[in-house]
Order: sequence, then C-alpha cells, then structure tokens
Amino acid sequence: MSNEVLEFIKENSQANDKGVHHMSQKAFMEFMSKEGVTKDVYAAVHDAESKFYNGMYEYVGEQLKDSVSEAKKDGRDPKEEKVSLVVNIPDGRISLSAQACRSFKVPGGDPNERVHRPMYFDLDIEQKRTLDKEMISRTEEDIKKLLGL
Repeated sequence: MSNEVLEFIKENSQANDKGVHHMSQKAFMEFMSKEGVTKDVYAAVHDAESKFYNGMYEYVGEQLKDSVSEAKKDGRDPKEEKVSLVVNIPDGRISLSAQACRSFKVPGGDPNERVHRPMYFDLDIEQKRTLDKEMISRTEEDIKKLLGL
C-alpha cells in the first residue's frame, strides 16, 4: 500500500470505543474518484449489479417453486428444499442460496414455539483481491515482535 493511501485512510477514519475503525462513504467515494472511478461510474456498476442480483433471486425463486412442487408430488418434506445459483465473476463469485422454509425460535418466548419464514435466502459475494505479500510479511513480523513470539 502506498504511503499516500495509508495517509488518506488515517486522515479519514475514526475508531469507536470498541476499536472498530470507520470511514465514511463520502471519504471512500472521494478516494475512488481520485483513482478514476467517478460517482457516475460507481453508480452504473451498482445499478447493474443490483439488477443482476434481483435477476438471480427471481431465477432461484422459480427453481425453488419447481423443487417444492416436485417434493410434494414425491412425498418429501417441501420445507427442506434448497436451491443455489453460483456465478463466477472476475476474481471471485456470487452465490445466492434459498431454502423453502426456515424455522426460528421466538426470542424471549416459549422454547417450543417457532416462527416459520418462507423463502429464506442468503446472498454471498466473494471477491479476491491481491494484497501486497511483502507488506503482509512486514506487518506479521512487527506483530510477532510486539507479542514477543
């Protein structure tokens, strides 16, 4: 990481009382703009991704409906049906998984009482980024020394 990027992050992030450091969206977008990713470019990518994620949800929903219908015909428990769609993208993948029904305990309620939520889904976006291996090694060595390891 360049010293310029590190300084930008230091200047634009604040730590809370739990040690979690936060940077505002405004600061992030300022950095991206300096790197050539304008608000318009970022917005266009966001809109395209949102359309695609919604399309994935629709597709998985249709597949799950078919799977639930088949399970009912075959005498299987339709609530247990699951469908996933995995899309390979440059440097990663997008995965959307759906379950026909998921049960949850009622917080503070009767331990035997459950709430049923149909079409329970999870969207997972995995992107691999290249981190500077020398920087990682230096940081690990510094931490080892500080810990006396």
